[in-house]
Amino acid sequence: MKKSLIYGVSTAVIFYITTSYILEPFGMFITYGGDSYTLSYHMFSYMGLVLLSGIIVFCTSIIIQKINYLIEKLDNKN
Repeated sequence: MKKSLIYGVSTAVIFYITTSYILEPFGMFITYGGDSYTLSYHMFSYMGLVLLSGIIVFCTSIIIQKINYLIEKLDNKN
């Protein structure tokens, strides 16, 4: 559980850094007349995506741990 939480939080942090500092200049370049004020409206979307990416990684790692536990139990049973 602790490892899953670490994976989820680290994924959210990496995604936040990527969208905030690396992709923001590209967004300003692509949008016509884009400025930081206009792009500030998208920060809510970015934070939603950050939260979603963290939750997806957290839940996936928990599911994988449970599947591995069940496989191990079945192998020990036989």
